[in-house]
Amino acid sequence: MIQIFVASKTSFHSYVNPRKIDLPKINERIWIVLKNPTAADFDKLKLYNIHKLTLEDLKSKRTKIKYEEFTTYTYFSQHGLTPTKEGYKEFPIHNVDGSRFLITVHYNNNDIIDGLILRPDLIKELLIKGVDYILHKLLDRLVDNFVIIKDKSFIVLENLEKQIFASSSQKNLMDLFEHERKILKVKQLASANEEICIKLTRTGVKDIRSDLLPYFKDIHDHISKVEESLEYILTQINNLRDNFMAITSNKINNIMKILTLFTVFLLPLTFVTSYFGMNINLPLSLSDNMLYANGIIIISFIVMLILMWSFFKKKDLI
Repeated sequence: MIQIFVASKTSFHSYVNPRKIDLPKINERIWIVLKNPTAADFDKLKLYNIHKLTLEDLKSKRTKIKYEEFTTYTYFSQHGLTPTKEGYKEFPIHNVDGSRFLITVHYNNNDIIDGLILRPDLIKELLIKGVDYILHKLLDRLVDNFVIIKDKSFIVLENLEKQIFASSSQKNLMDLFEHERKILKVKQLASANEEICIKLTRTGVKDIRSDLLPYFKDIHDHISKVEESLEYILTQINNLRDNFMAITSNKINNIMKILTLFTVFLLPLTFVTSYFGMNINLPLSLSDNMLYANGIIIISFIVMLILMWSFFKKKDLI
Protein backbone atom coordinates (compact mmCIF):
# COMPACT_ATOMS: atom_id res chain seq x y z
CA MET A 1 0.00 0.00 0.00
CA ILE A 2 1.27 3.45 -0.94
CA GLN A 3 0.03 6.75 0.45
CA ILE A 4 1.35 10.04 -0.91
CA PHE A 5 1.01 13.52 0.53
CA VAL A 6 1.97 16.49 -1.65
CA ALA A 7 1.98 20.05 -0.35
CA SER A 8 2.92 23.50 -1.54
CA LYS A 9 2.16 26.93 -0.14
CA THR A 10 -1.14 27.01 -2.06
CA SER A 11 -2.27 23.36 -2.24
CA PHE A 12 -2.33 20.01 -0.50
CA HIS A 13 -3.23 16.62 -2.03
CA SER A 14 -3.12 13.00 -0.91
CA TYR A 15 -3.21 9.84 -3.03
CA VAL A 16 -3.53 6.12 -2.35
CA ASN A 17 -1.83 3.51 -4.54
CA PRO A 18 -1.12 5.77 -7.56
CA ARG A 19 -0.05 4.25 -10.86
CA LYS A 20 3.22 6.16 -10.80
CA ILE A 21 5.09 8.48 -8.47
CA ASP A 22 6.55 11.66 -9.95
CA LEU A 23 9.28 13.80 -8.49
CA PRO A 24 8.03 16.84 -6.56
CA LYS A 25 8.00 20.15 -8.39
CA ILE A 26 10.25 22.97 -7.25
CA ASN A 27 7.57 24.50 -5.00
CA GLU A 28 6.28 21.14 -3.71
CA ARG A 29 7.19 18.82 -0.85
CA ILE A 30 6.17 15.15 -0.91
CA TRP A 31 5.90 12.45 1.73
CA ILE A 32 5.63 8.90 0.40
CA VAL A 33 4.51 6.19 2.83
CA LEU A 34 4.88 2.52 1.86
CA LYS A 35 3.19 0.00 4.13
CA ASN A 36 3.95 -3.68 3.53
CA PRO A 37 5.27 -2.75 0.07
CA THR A 38 5.55 -5.15 -2.86
CA ALA A 39 8.18 -5.28 -5.57
CA ALA A 40 5.79 -3.36 -7.84
CA ASP A 41 5.57 -0.59 -5.24
CA PHE A 42 9.33 -0.18 -5.17
CA ASP A 43 9.41 -0.05 -8.98
CA LYS A 44 7.36 3.16 -8.78
CA LEU A 45 10.28 4.86 -7.01
CA LYS A 46 12.66 4.64 -9.99
CA LEU A 47 12.63 8.39 -10.56
CA TYR A 48 14.13 8.94 -7.10
CA ASN A 49 17.38 7.14 -8.01
CA ILE A 50 17.52 5.12 -4.80
CA HIS A 51 20.69 3.07 -4.55
CA LYS A 52 20.23 -0.69 -4.88
CA LEU A 53 21.81 -1.23 -1.44
CA THR A 54 19.21 1.08 0.07
CA LEU A 55 16.46 -0.79 -1.78
CA GLU A 56 17.70 -4.06 -0.28
CA ASP A 57 17.48 -2.54 3.19
CA LEU A 58 14.03 -1.11 2.50
CA LYS A 59 12.73 -4.52 1.45
CA SER A 60 13.98 -6.24 4.59
CA LYS A 61 12.06 -6.44 7.86
CA ARG A 62 15.24 -7.35 9.73
CA THR A 63 17.51 -4.48 8.72
CA LYS A 64 19.59 -3.36 11.66
CA ILE A 65 19.51 0.22 12.85
CA LYS A 66 21.85 2.09 10.53
CA TYR A 67 22.61 5.51 9.00
CA GLU A 68 23.97 6.17 5.49
CA GLU A 69 24.44 9.33 3.43
CA PHE A 70 24.20 9.35 -0.36
CA THR A 71 24.51 12.11 -2.93
CA THR A 72 20.80 12.97 -3.18
CA TYR A 73 19.42 11.62 0.08
CA THR A 74 20.11 10.33 3.58
CA TYR A 75 18.92 6.86 4.53
CA PHE A 76 18.49 5.60 8.07
CA SER A 77 16.69 2.64 9.59
CA GLN A 78 15.25 2.56 13.09
CA HIS A 79 13.33 0.14 15.27
CA GLY A 80 10.33 1.57 17.08
CA LEU A 81 8.25 0.18 19.91
CA THR A 82 4.49 0.18 20.39
CA PRO A 83 3.33 -0.17 24.02
CA THR A 84 1.08 -3.19 24.66
CA LYS A 85 -0.52 -4.79 27.73
CA GLU A 86 2.25 -7.41 27.78
CA GLY A 87 5.01 -4.81 27.36
CA TYR A 88 5.80 -3.69 23.82
CA LYS A 89 5.88 -4.70 20.18
CA GLU A 90 8.92 -3.98 18.02
CA PHE A 91 8.78 -2.89 14.38
CA PRO A 92 11.23 -1.42 11.83
CA ILE A 93 10.93 2.02 10.21
CA HIS A 94 12.94 3.09 7.16
CA ASN A 95 13.34 6.71 6.09
CA VAL A 96 14.85 8.10 2.88
CA ASP A 97 15.23 11.83 3.41
CA GLY A 98 15.85 14.10 0.41
CA SER A 99 15.78 17.87 0.05
CA ARG A 100 12.13 17.93 -1.09
CA PHE A 101 10.94 14.40 -0.43
CA LEU A 102 10.68 11.90 2.39
CA ILE A 103 10.07 8.19 1.76
CA THR A 104 8.95 6.15 4.79
CA VAL A 105 8.70 2.36 4.64
CA HIS A 106 7.20 0.29 7.43
CA TYR A 107 5.68 -3.15 7.93
CA ASN A 108 2.58 -4.09 9.91
CA ASN A 109 0.58 -1.65 12.01
CA ASN A 110 2.18 0.86 14.35
CA ASP A 111 0.85 3.91 16.12
CA ILE A 112 3.75 6.15 15.07
CA ILE A 113 3.01 6.33 11.34
CA ASP A 114 -0.60 5.12 11.29
CA GLY A 115 -1.51 7.66 13.95
CA LEU A 116 0.08 10.52 12.02
CA ILE A 117 -1.60 9.53 8.75
CA LEU A 118 -4.98 9.90 10.47
CA ARG A 119 -4.23 13.61 10.92
CA PRO A 120 -4.05 15.11 7.39
CA ASP A 121 -4.36 18.68 8.71
CA LEU A 122 -1.20 18.21 10.77
CA ILE A 123 0.58 16.61 7.82
CA LYS A 124 -0.36 19.59 5.65
CA GLU A 125 0.91 22.06 8.24
CA LEU A 126 4.22 20.23 8.63
CA LEU A 127 4.78 19.40 4.98
CA ILE A 128 4.32 23.01 3.87
CA LYS A 129 7.23 23.90 6.16
CA GLY A 130 9.36 21.06 4.80
CA VAL A 131 9.82 17.29 4.83
CA ASP A 132 12.29 17.62 7.71
CA TYR A 133 9.34 18.72 9.88
CA ILE A 134 7.57 15.44 9.05
CA LEU A 135 10.77 13.60 9.88
CA HIS A 136 11.01 15.42 13.20
CA LYS A 137 7.42 14.50 14.06
CA LEU A 138 8.08 10.82 13.30
CA LEU A 139 11.19 10.76 15.49
CA ASP A 140 9.39 12.64 18.24
CA ARG A 141 6.54 10.10 18.28
CA LEU A 142 9.04 7.23 18.21
CA VAL A 143 10.90 8.59 21.26
CA ASP A 144 7.61 9.31 23.06
CA ASN A 145 6.82 5.59 22.91
CA PHE A 146 10.17 4.82 24.54
CA VAL A 147 9.26 7.26 27.33
CA ILE A 148 5.88 5.55 27.82
CA ILE A 149 7.50 2.11 28.00
CA LYS A 150 10.11 3.42 30.43
CA ASP A 151 7.39 4.80 32.73
CA LYS A 152 5.50 1.50 32.60
CA SER A 153 8.72 -0.36 33.41
CA PHE A 154 9.05 1.62 36.64
CA ILE A 155 5.50 0.63 37.62
CA VAL A 156 6.17 -3.05 36.86
CA LEU A 157 9.36 -2.90 38.91
CA GLU A 158 7.52 -1.40 41.89
CA ASN A 159 4.89 -4.16 41.73
CA LEU A 160 7.57 -6.84 41.55
CA GLU A 161 9.32 -5.30 44.53
CA LYS A 162 6.11 -5.44 46.59
CA GLN A 163 5.48 -9.07 45.58
CA ILE A 164 9.02 -10.15 46.41
CA PHE A 165 8.97 -8.61 49.88
CA ALA A 166 5.50 -10.08 50.44
CA SER A 167 6.17 -13.69 49.40
CA SER A 168 9.52 -14.01 47.55
CA SER A 169 8.30 -17.02 45.60
CA GLN A 170 10.10 -18.64 42.69
CA LYS A 171 7.55 -17.11 40.31
CA ASN A 172 8.55 -13.63 41.49
CA LEU A 173 12.15 -14.37 40.59
CA MET A 174 11.18 -15.63 37.14
CA ASP A 175 9.07 -12.49 36.57
CA LEU A 176 12.05 -10.38 37.60
CA PHE A 177 14.30 -12.14 35.08
CA GLU A 178 11.68 -11.67 32.35
CA HIS A 179 11.36 -7.97 33.14
CA GLU A 180 15.14 -7.62 33.03
CA ARG A 181 15.21 -9.29 29.60
CA LYS A 182 12.64 -6.82 28.25
CA ILE A 183 14.45 -3.82 29.72
CA LEU A 184 17.76 -4.94 28.21
CA LYS A 185 16.10 -5.12 24.78
CA VAL A 186 14.52 -1.68 25.15
CA LYS A 187 17.84 -0.23 26.32
CA GLN A 188 19.63 -1.76 23.35
CA LEU A 189 17.14 -0.19 20.93
CA ALA A 190 17.23 3.14 22.77
CA SER A 191 21.02 3.21 22.56
CA ALA A 192 21.00 2.42 18.82
CA ASN A 193 18.32 5.05 18.14
CA GLU A 194 20.33 7.55 20.15
CA GLU A 195 23.22 7.06 17.73
CA ILE A 196 20.89 7.94 14.86
CA CYS A 197 19.77 11.09 16.68
CA ILE A 198 23.38 12.10 17.27
CA LYS A 199 24.13 11.85 13.56
CA LEU A 200 20.99 13.77 12.64
CA THR A 201 21.89 16.61 15.02
CA ARG A 202 25.30 17.28 13.55
CA THR A 203 25.72 20.82 12.24
CA GLY A 204 25.37 20.85 8.47
CA VAL A 205 23.68 17.47 8.20
CA LYS A 206 22.21 16.85 4.77
CA ASP A 207 18.58 17.89 4.11
CA ILE A 208 17.89 19.17 7.66
CA ARG A 209 17.86 22.93 8.04
CA SER A 210 19.97 24.49 10.76
CA ASP A 211 16.97 26.21 12.39
CA LEU A 212 15.41 22.79 13.00
CA LEU A 213 18.51 21.21 14.53
CA PRO A 214 17.69 22.37 18.11
CA TYR A 215 14.43 20.40 17.91
CA PHE A 216 16.29 17.28 16.79
CA LYS A 217 18.74 17.85 19.66
CA ASP A 218 15.77 17.97 22.01
CA ILE A 219 14.70 14.53 20.75
CA HIS A 220 18.23 13.27 21.33
CA ASP A 221 18.10 14.63 24.87
CA HIS A 222 14.85 12.74 25.53
CA ILE A 223 16.12 9.40 24.22
CA SER A 224 19.35 9.90 26.17
CA LYS A 225 17.38 10.39 29.40
CA VAL A 226 15.33 7.29 28.60
CA GLU A 227 18.53 5.28 28.29
CA GLU A 228 19.79 6.62 31.64
CA SER A 229 16.47 5.71 33.29
CA LEU A 230 16.60 2.20 31.84
CA GLU A 231 20.14 1.80 33.20
CA TYR A 232 18.82 2.83 36.62
CA ILE A 233 16.00 0.27 36.34
CA LEU A 234 18.53 -2.46 35.55
CA THR A 235 20.55 -1.45 38.62
CA GLN A 236 17.40 -1.65 40.74
CA ILE A 237 16.61 -5.07 39.31
CA ASN A 238 20.07 -6.30 40.33
CA ASN A 239 19.56 -4.88 43.83
CA LEU A 240 16.13 -6.46 44.03
CA ARG A 241 17.54 -9.81 42.96
CA ASP A 242 20.16 -9.54 45.71
CA ASN A 243 17.39 -8.73 48.19
CA PHE A 244 15.43 -11.76 46.98
CA MET A 245 18.45 -14.02 47.57
CA ALA A 246 19.01 -12.47 51.00
CA ILE A 247 15.36 -13.03 51.97
CA THR A 248 15.49 -16.61 50.69
CA SER A 249 18.75 -17.25 52.55
CA ASN A 250 17.26 -15.82 55.73
CA LYS A 251 14.24 -18.14 55.40
CA ILE A 252 16.55 -21.12 54.98
CA ASN A 253 18.55 -20.06 58.04
CA ASN A 254 15.36 -19.82 60.08
CA ILE A 255 14.32 -23.28 58.97
CA MET A 256 17.76 -24.71 59.84
CA LYS A 257 17.61 -22.94 63.23
CA ILE A 258 14.27 -24.56 64.04
CA LEU A 259 15.51 -27.99 62.94
CA THR A 260 18.64 -27.58 65.04
CA LEU A 261 16.61 -26.60 68.10
CA PHE A 262 14.40 -29.66 67.68
CA THR A 263 17.50 -31.83 67.40
CA VAL A 264 19.12 -30.32 70.50
CA PHE A 265 15.99 -30.68 72.62
CA LEU A 266 15.47 -34.26 71.49
CA LEU A 267 19.01 -35.36 72.29
CA PRO A 268 18.46 -35.62 76.08
CA LEU A 269 15.17 -37.43 75.55
CA THR A 270 16.90 -39.80 73.16
CA PHE A 271 19.53 -40.47 75.79
CA VAL A 272 16.90 -41.16 78.48
CA THR A 273 14.96 -43.58 76.28
CA SER A 274 18.19 -45.30 75.29
CA TYR A 275 19.23 -45.52 78.90
CA PHE A 276 16.03 -47.15 80.08
CA GLY A 277 15.64 -49.25 76.98
CA MET A 278 18.84 -51.28 77.37
CA ASN A 279 18.31 -55.02 78.06
CA ILE A 280 21.20 -55.30 80.55
CA ASN A 281 21.49 -54.79 84.26
CA LEU A 282 22.56 -51.23 84.93
CA PRO A 283 24.35 -50.07 88.07
CA LEU A 284 21.98 -49.94 91.02
CA SER A 285 19.24 -51.44 88.84
CA LEU A 286 18.78 -54.30 91.34
CA SER A 287 19.20 -52.05 94.32
CA ASP A 288 16.53 -50.42 96.40
CA ASN A 289 18.23 -47.11 95.58
CA MET A 290 17.48 -47.50 91.83
CA LEU A 291 14.44 -45.26 92.14
CA TYR A 292 16.57 -42.47 93.59
CA ALA A 293 19.28 -42.92 90.95
CA ASN A 294 16.77 -42.72 88.11
CA GLY A 295 15.16 -39.70 89.74
CA ILE A 296 18.52 -37.91 89.88
CA ILE A 297 19.13 -38.63 86.19
CA ILE A 298 15.70 -37.33 85.15
CA ILE A 299 16.04 -34.18 87.27
CA SER A 300 19.51 -33.55 85.80
CA PHE A 301 18.18 -33.70 82.28
CA ILE A 302 15.29 -31.39 83.14
CA VAL A 303 17.76 -28.87 84.57
CA MET A 304 19.90 -29.22 81.44
CA LEU A 305 16.87 -28.53 79.24
CA ILE A 306 16.05 -25.41 81.26
CA LEU A 307 19.63 -24.18 81.00
CA MET A 308 19.65 -24.79 77.20
CA TRP A 309 16.35 -22.94 76.81
CA SER A 310 17.70 -19.98 78.77
CA PHE A 311 20.90 -19.93 76.69
CA PHE A 312 19.06 -19.94 73.35
CA LYS A 313 16.61 -17.33 74.61
CA LYS A 314 19.45 -15.04 75.70
CA LYS A 315 21.14 -15.40 72.29
CA ASP A 316 17.79 -14.59 70.63
CA LEU A 317 17.80 -17.90 68.81
CA ILE A 318 14.24 -18.77 69.78
